[in-house]
Parts: sequence; structure tokens; C-alpha cells
Amino acid sequence: MEFTAEIELTPEVLASAFWNMTSEEQAGFFEELGKEIAGDTYHSQIQWFYLEEELRKSTLAKDTFMDMAAPMFWQTMKYMEKV
Repeated sequence: MEFTAEIELTPEVLASAFWNMTSEEQAGFFEELGKEIAGDTYHSQIQWFYLEEELRKSTLAKDTFMDMAAPMFWQTMKYMEKV
């Protein structure tokens, strides 16, 4: 039996889907994102500047982003010490 559904990919749906993934699945998401933006360095870098402007509009969005980004930054610094 096969079912088909149409779902609008809103920020709410994507956030819920991402948060309910395992850490392995979340890492897979970032791998797929990397594939999606591969070779488009300009756009991927400029997108962070656009995102920064949007984050300034919502304290919750900015705080959530920083809560998630800070540990990733710390892990990156630990990795760079080993290289």
C-alpha cells in the first residue's frame, strides 16, 4: 500500500522535523545541505549575511541560533587545535 501526501515546507514544519531527528540524522541533514550548496561558495557565504539581518528581527530566533552555534564553534576550535 502506498500513500501520498502534500506538505507545505514551512519553517514550523522544518523546525519540528529537524528537532525530532537523531543526531545522526541531523548530521546527515548538514551533509545534504553541503551537497546542495557545493560549488556555490558566493551564495552560501552571502546567505549568512542575509540570515544575520533576519535574526536581528527576533530575539528568540537569534538566541536559539546562538545556543546552537556556540557549541559548534567550540567544537571547531577543538578540531583546529588537533590539525
